[in-house]
Amino acid sequence: MAKRKRTSASQYSLYVIDLDKDVLKNRRFMSENSHYDPTDNKPCVYVGHTAKTPDARYLQHKEGGQKSSSIVERFGLRLIPRDYESDNPLRGDRANAIKKERELAKKLKQLGYAVWQK
Repeated sequence: MAKRKRTSASQYSLYVIDLDKDVLKNRRFMSENSHYDPTDNKPCVYVGHTAKTPDARYLQHKEGGQKSSSIVERFGLRLIPRDYESDNPLRGDRANAIKKERELAKKLKQLGYAVWQK
């Protein structure tokens, strides 16, 4: 079966995944989050964008494999819809989805979250 080629008409969504606090023991994660104060008890999260549903994308991460994040595979707990639902669905193409993902990650960092976004 041939793969369907995505067009600019694809609909994208943002998603935010709650990560277990054990992620704070991960050196790479902490190097990206030197601002994070664990005593504030703010969430540790993964921020991404997808052409799938957020639920389907979360399951893809947890199953592992080529398009999954090892951070989510190891430390992912659940989706946090309150942090992304108002933004979905995104308008525009994949470039816009990437831009919106980065903006959301920056906003959450400013709120004191520890954020993994690649």
